[in-house]
Amino acid sequence: MHSLEQERITEEAGLIAKSQTFADDERATKDQRAPYGRSFGHRIRSLIWLVLPWAISAVLLVVLIWDLTIRTTSKDPMQRLYSPVEREIEFETRRFYRSRGDDKSPYQGWPSDEIDQLWKNSYVRGLNTYVTAEEASLLPEKTLRVPVPGRENEFMVVLDDVIRQSWYPKRYGRGMYHPNGTLDYCQWLHYDHCLDQIRQALMCAADTSVVFFEWSKQSNASRPRVDNLHTCRSFDKIKDWAFDRDIGEYHSHRHVVPSEDGQFTIQRTTHSDHGDASECFAT
Repeated sequence: MHSLEQERITEEAGLIAKSQTFADDERATKDQRAPYGRSFGHRIRSLIWLVLPWAISAVLLVVLIWDLTIRTTSKDPMQRLYSPVEREIEFETRRFYRSRGDDKSPYQGWPSDEIDQLWKNSYVRGLNTYVTAEEASLLPEKTLRVPVPGRENEFMVVLDDVIRQSWYPKRYGRGMYHPNGTLDYCQWLHYDHCLDQIRQALMCAADTSVVFFEWSKQSNASRPRVDNLHTCRSFDKIKDWAFDRDIGEYHSHRHVVPSEDGQFTIQRTTHSDHGDASECFAT
């Protein structure tokens, strides 16, 4: 009996030991696997943190490229709306004339043939300019086709200047009054229109160049010095662009009309007088 009991105890002890060995082996296996599991997860997290900044940078770069693509290629940061001349814009620093005394510009002075020609050289040629059909499609607002035979696929852009001549009605015949002394409403309206266009242009440009003051011994007072420095668009570059695209012969009563066959015809209209209510045909 004693021998059998001893064998049973020994067998149970062996089973317990064997079970413990299996448990130890399983824990050892898990312990051996655990470092590999932690190492793999750590590598994944490290990879994510390594790639994430580059991925964000790539997304931002794509957004930037897209933004630049849909924008115009204007060199002028103020020019948000497309203009066909924007590629020609250059900036320069210019000092203004005092426009009085010994510091007057060549454009000033009592009218003469020389001064008149100087003004005309600045705006008469290039007053009516054309753009291509592709450029016209990019304009923020629709314009008309050029009413010149052979140039119907070009479009018009107009520049304007008239104020100076209104100050000298006898020389230029641009007075605001009829010979009998009554107001020429249409002529007055023209000047009123031009002055307000200049006002709007000045307020739109809003030149923020600084006008400084200095003490004037002559007037014994502080006086502004208007002969200061300004950052300007190069007018010569813009003028050259306009000159190169000058329409030349232009008639405002000619109109380009598309025909049924996809071609274009130029129709001629006649001037009609609707009185002052028409605001003298201004648009």
